[in-house]
Amino acid sequence: MREVPIHFDAGAHPAPRMSPRIEALLILGVTIALLIPCVWQPHIEAGDLASHLYNAWLAGQIQGGAIAGLTVAHPLTNVLSDGIMAALIGPLGPAWTARLVCGVAVETFFWGAFCFIAAANGRKPWILAPCLGMLAYGMIFHFGFLNFYISTGCSLWILALLWNPSRRAMLQAIPLAVLALLAHPLPLAWAVCVLVYVQVARRIHTEGARVFLFLTGLAALILIQTALLAKFPSEWSLGQALRMEGVLGATGALQFVLYGSKYLLIAVGMLALWFFLFLERVDRGKLISDPLVHVWLLNIAALVLIPSAIKFPQYQFGLLFISERISLFIAILFCAVIGAGGHGRAMTRLSSLMAIAFFAFVFIDVRAINGVDAELTSLVSGLPPGQRVVASLQDSGGLNGLVHVRLRMGRERYAVPIENVLEVAELGSLCALPGAGAAVLGVRNLRGQVLPVFDLARVLAIAGDEVPPRVVVAEHEGRLAGLAVDEVTDVIALAGEAEPAEAAYLSGAILEDGQLVGILDVERLFGALAAQAA
Repeated sequence: MREVPIHFDAGAHPAPRMSPRIEALLILGVTIALLIPCVWQPHIEAGDLASHLYNAWLAGQIQGGAIAGLTVAHPLTNVLSDGIMAALIGPLGPAWTARLVCGVAVETFFWGAFCFIAAANGRKPWILAPCLGMLAYGMIFHFGFLNFYISTGCSLWILALLWNPSRRAMLQAIPLAVLALLAHPLPLAWAVCVLVYVQVARRIHTEGARVFLFLTGLAALILIQTALLAKFPSEWSLGQALRMEGVLGATGALQFVLYGSKYLLIAVGMLALWFFLFLERVDRGKLISDPLVHVWLLNIAALVLIPSAIKFPQYQFGLLFISERISLFIAILFCAVIGAGGHGRAMTRLSSLMAIAFFAFVFIDVRAINGVDAELTSLVSGLPPGQRVVASLQDSGGLNGLVHVRLRMGRERYAVPIENVLEVAELGSLCALPGAGAAVLGVRNLRGQVLPVFDLARVLAIAGDEVPPRVVVAEHEGRLAGLAVDEVTDVIALAGEAEPAEAAYLSGAILEDGQLVGILDVERLFGALAAQAA
């Protein structure tokens, strides 16, 4: 059978005409509208954003000589937003620094996605502008993964420039690649993979060969999964893709689900709109051999196959929320797949109404969180300097509001309430304690305090690593103890209600990602530690 060359006509429907003046006004209006959520409340509520601001403030204090004994590290990546904030927080203050950096990040992301979709389809995707606005303020933004978010925006600009590459475009992409790498390597690696795949596919002119290329990409993902699971401590299960979060993540609609179940209405509405636009894309044909469709499907496969968390040995904490990050890529790529469809005003109005509802929900929830912030600030302001404070908020959705530090000893997982954790440190050098129990590893100096260090695996009578490398400095009623553990995996609010546990030193247990996590009873544990040290 003779193989027929395949050619693509992304602009199957003529783009609606718009005068340059109207388009310029539309661009200006959208640009201004995108900044409104950065200024509509006293503080931007975006998860780790507060950590970035704190890092910037702390770096300024250290460099100014206000804090002795500390130095500022200069890693290669995951630092761009922190460096910018460190330069701005002095003259602008934390609130306006956050607004300025987040505003620039949002504009970079939105217009990068817009231009990428336009480059991939040969037309400007105004029908998708409301959707892109929601993605710009979606889950990843509200997680506060600012460096990842900025890197994604820069990487989208790189995709837009190099979708139809030229020497000038390649030169323009170089500084963007540098910025993306300084921010976070993962989105840059994703963009490079997308470009390589598309360029290879364009050089293949038969449908069968392109399908084989897709299968090769799928096989590569399976090999990557196998290597990650074999070499690094990781969290993966097929069930993560079968839960509601996994299904929403595979569609990209997970990005619209923020503070509660009401956002599911937005997600369902966007899925319905996307479905009709996708049917139109199917009607245009050549779906199976379209490289953009291949890349979108391979990203869905990556969400299913790649672990949701990976612990790399050179970092204290693991790379978390990988599925949620991939879900953002899926949403953008799907918008690119459907971006060339013909559409009328009704579809544009529907997407705009959903965007209005989404941002109304966000405004209400962010205002409520700002109210809690103000109340906490009022309560804390009356405390004496140096007073340690742990805030425990009960979520109305049924989550366990108290944050826990999750630990690993061997194959077992445990959690200790963060109110009992002062810090996490390296094991360090220990001095033996003669006559102490087998679980006592020794004592160490912790900033002038004598800290007894215990092998938590031995205390709990479980199998752990031979020499636990990390120490969790725990506190109970003024007493300190170092709990030597194999790994501190994360700091997180445990979902659901804990079930009773029969183990001696557990207050309960909870099922997290298909694995049982024991919650340590700190009072009873400290009693056992005192007996060991006696």
